[in-house]
Formats: sequence, structure tokens, C-alpha cells
Amino acid sequence: NPASNFVTIKVDKGATRNSSIELYNTLGQLLDTREWNQVKSNTLQFNIKNFRQGVYFFRVQSENNLKVIRFVVSP
Repeated sequence: NPASNFVTIKVDKGATRNSSIELYNTLGQLLDTREWNQVKSNTLQFNIKNFRQGVYFFRVQSENNLKVIRFVVSP
């Protein structure tokens, strides 16, 4: 952390199979949302090339878990 082109989220294989990720800026605006089935892959990549420099948050949710991940976009 910091990132400039791509951010990859990796979820533990022990987590539930259906998960969702929401991407927010510091104003609380939802920028992207995705759902995926970890049977196919336990990673998900976000393109952040066009994001402004600053702090962003991922909200990763599964049936049994909720995690917020902070990351910084740098030039």
C-alpha cells in the first residue's frame, strides 16, 4: 500500500463461497461493487488507473464475515 494501477483482493479459502466487495471513497460514495464465487477464484482485481490520489476503502462481506480494507492511491 500505496497502489497506482491495480488492487487485488484475496479472500481466505476458508471463507464462504459467495462474497461481495464494495469500493468507497472517503466521502462514502460507492464507486464499484462486485460479487463472486470463490470456487472459481479467491482473488479479484480492481483497475484504479483513473482514480484520483487519496484514500479508498473496500468493504468485503461474506455470510460470516465483514472486513473493511483501507488503501491509498498514489500517482
